[in-house]
Amino acid sequence: MKKLLATLGGLLLVLCAYSKGELVISGKVKGDLKGRNKIYITDYTMKDSVTVKDGHFVYHYSIEHPVTLYVYTQFHSEAGIFAFTPLVIDKPGNVEVDYDLDKGYNAVVSGYETTVEFNAFIDRYNPISYTSKPDDPASQAAAREKTIALFKDIIKARPDRFSTAYAINEFGSRLEPAVQQELYNGLGKNAKASEPGVHIKARLEGLKNAAIGNIIPDFSLKDAEGKSFSIRELKGKYVIVDFWASWCAPCRESFPHLKSVYEKYKSKGLEVVSISIDKNREFWIKAMQEENMPWKQLLDDKNIAESGFAVTGIPAMFLLGPDGKVLEKQRGYAPGGGVIDAKLEALFPEKAVSKYIDYDQLQQALEPKVQSLAAQHRFTTIPDLLYQLRSLKDLEKIPVSQPLPAAAGKVMKGRDIYTGCRDGVLMLGKLYNCGSCDQLHAGTLATAVALTADGLCATNYHVLQNVLGAVQTGKYRDSLIYVATPAGEVYSIEKILAFNKDGDVAVFKVNTNGASLHPLALGEPAEVGDVVHAITHPAGYLYYYSTGVVTRNIHVSGAGAPGNRMEISADFARGSSGGPILDDKGNMIGMVASTIPIYYVQDTEKAFQMVIKSTVPVQTIRALLM
Repeated sequence: MKKLLATLGGLLLVLCAYSKGELVISGKVKGDLKGRNKIYITDYTMKDSVTVKDGHFVYHYSIEHPVTLYVYTQFHSEAGIFAFTPLVIDKPGNVEVDYDLDKGYNAVVSGYETTVEFNAFIDRYNPISYTSKPDDPASQAAAREKTIALFKDIIKARPDRFSTAYAINEFGSRLEPAVQQELYNGLGKNAKASEPGVHIKARLEGLKNAAIGNIIPDFSLKDAEGKSFSIRELKGKYVIVDFWASWCAPCRESFPHLKSVYEKYKSKGLEVVSISIDKNREFWIKAMQEENMPWKQLLDDKNIAESGFAVTGIPAMFLLGPDGKVLEKQRGYAPGGGVIDAKLEALFPEKAVSKYIDYDQLQQALEPKVQSLAAQHRFTTIPDLLYQLRSLKDLEKIPVSQPLPAAAGKVMKGRDIYTGCRDGVLMLGKLYNCGSCDQLHAGTLATAVALTADGLCATNYHVLQNVLGAVQTGKYRDSLIYVATPAGEVYSIEKILAFNKDGDVAVFKVNTNGASLHPLALGEPAEVGDVVHAITHPAGYLYYYSTGVVTRNIHVSGAGAPGNRMEISADFARGSSGGPILDDKGNMIGMVASTIPIYYVQDTEKAFQMVIKSTVPVQTIRALLM
């Protein structure tokens, strides 16, 4: 029954000629319900109930189109038994659902021919499906042959019935295309014209269109703004077409990995198009905003999933070549990377990369890029940025142009946190005149973090105050402040948006020129003893990783006092300011702020003993964002 529910729940409805009317569901319940006397009816988009009175119940359902309803009892569900009885409905009528509690949780359905026929099919199908073992090809082959024989039996007995087309559509979708075509050909005229018959025909068309080596026919769908987008607009690029829905948990679990694939290959010509099969547009838009996917988003209101790609379950992905040919397809989410990952690796082989990185070379490579920005005057000058900073009101909140990334929930190893979060840690630097030559030089002064893909970033207030407040003479007046990624991409700071002076947080926007940053997700406040991780640039030692624990959560009050602070044992130093403090899931829970060295003789700074390392807790950062 579990397999039945999984497949029926994903049925995509199409509009067809249909006589509207009323379905009457009635039944008897024999046995003591112990006060749990409700019968529930659902189609997974709605849930309703009816009360059992004197052992009987009657429920009236208004039919708009063919539908599968599921009936179950409060008595069994509250006992942890979720026994759903499917009712396959294709027209108005009466159906009886009877329960005998002494005989178990299964209901006896009668009076409605389509459902009775379908349940008779299920009674024969389930024993066959149970014989197929995941790691036993022989049992799978035997079950396949028996399933095909069962389909042929019901076609012979009832070729023109809705129930026959329904059974083949729901349980024959993974058979070979030639077998599916043979079964479809055996249906009668009315069965072919029924809703499931139309689905079978569309899927057969999709199987031909999306066969590996075939060129996908052009199609167009609309995005969230209502603008039409054609897949042919991406001709010349490799494209992953990703089918998903807001209610699909595996789909949404796959997005972090898909984002990493996109970032890895986008510079080599890879694009991603996500197509939602949601029937509720609002649910789609809400989920899309929550997931914050930096690629094209479309809504499938033309059944392209089925007619174009023969999608029978989601997530489903298809890799298209520059000419539109299907190169690979993947069904389901493979956490470790699936066949599409393997295909991309084969298409774009990488040279062996040493785990030892020349950070001096990285720093040197930034200088000509920053000089190029300056030469093109593609930046906001330091005097203008300083004016912005002084014109803002302390603690004033700002709207966020893109949804912040959802916090991760899976605990990771330190090395995975480092590799997964490093790209969201930025070098904050300045183009300056050294005084010994006429050239402008680039140097990393502090750390910053990306908050959204479109360029919203954060660092310490004192970092911006110190950098912007430097002497504004000579070449300094023409210099700029920038951030750089570990990949060597450089972006100028465009605008300062908000700050908390005492809390020591500043939020700013960089000009990404259409590129996407790797934002870090904001987590929840940490407790004393929780493990923390820091990725910062102490004294110019780029991307230095350190780990420790929360040692104190304190509040410092008074005029000019910082308020809340989280003290940690992980190391950081000058140049680390603005760097992220991460929890064991890779979520940002704080930001480096300051250090307090402790000496045995504090006044004379003799006999050094330890360093108190103070950070800004995440709630101080959140307080600036609307």
